[in-house]
Amino acid sequence: TITMTGGVITNGSIALISPPSVGYVAVTTRASDKAATISAALYLGGERYSFYTENGTAPVDLEVSGPIRGNFGFTKTGPGTMAFSYPTGSDMYRLRKPIIVEAGTMLVDGGILPSVGSNSVNVVAGGTLGGTGSICSLDTTFISGHVTLEGTSGNRAILAPGTVDRTTGAWLCGTLKVGTSIVTNNVTFINYATLRAKLGRNGTSSRLAVIGAVNLSSSLNSDALDIIAPAASVPSGEHVLVTFSNVLSGRFDSVTFNGDPLPSRYKLEYRDASNQAVVGTANITGGSIVLIVPPTETLIIIH
Repeated sequence: TITMTGGVITNGSIALISPPSVGYVAVTTRASDKAATISAALYLGGERYSFYTENGTAPVDLEVSGPIRGNFGFTKTGPGTMAFSYPTGSDMYRLRKPIIVEAGTMLVDGGILPSVGSNSVNVVAGGTLGGTGSICSLDTTFISGHVTLEGTSGNRAILAPGTVDRTTGAWLCGTLKVGTSIVTNNVTFINYATLRAKLGRNGTSSRLAVIGAVNLSSSLNSDALDIIAPAASVPSGEHVLVTFSNVLSGRFDSVTFNGDPLPSRYKLEYRDASNQAVVGTANITGGSIVLIVPPTETLIIIH
């Protein structure tokens, strides 16, 4: 196990081979006011490893900026934030088994090419997946880059496009991409799953961009859209929160706005490929989910 309290591991490569048990901790980061950073290449051999991050005061607790490869995936554990910032490309995070986000936050700010097979990135109860990068397949040899979310009652699985400002710790709007034009990938909200979207100005709101299908057909009617906006001034206009190239099935079962019900003046629309709102719950092939915020009304008093 590599244990870090802040600090940097640079250059070269690190091979972790044959852990004594599934879930064996590959890297542990202790709470710190500085991020632990690994820019060396990591190779994960043997059974599934885990990355455990404590929650320190640094905006990101573990920054992995080098490539990861291996015959197995890994599990993100611990309450802290782990970020991947290695850019999309043939030498990025290429793993042959699923990645599981079990606790804390995992940010994909670069590119992840996950496993062969289905359910490539699984977010479970207590985990949050975010970022402004890509979860994708670059060729038909590695055919999977699907994302699934399934939480439990009172402990949801969260998908939150956007990232963390590495200096201030503020949450920044951004687009998280799933899939490519080469191989389409799907996002499935199973049960007790939440999409968290932050509103920005001038088309900068957080967005989930899926080249593939989006499934909102929760069997327990428990999937939610959680919209976050500045309390002082809500940006008016149309905010595209989700785009999808294949079929959208189902609808969000609940929508909240800064923790409260969506104001009646606001409108959430499910649109088709021609940008027309679709009423009802029929499947839509290609389209978007859009929040419409009307301009703030100004009362003028004339004396």
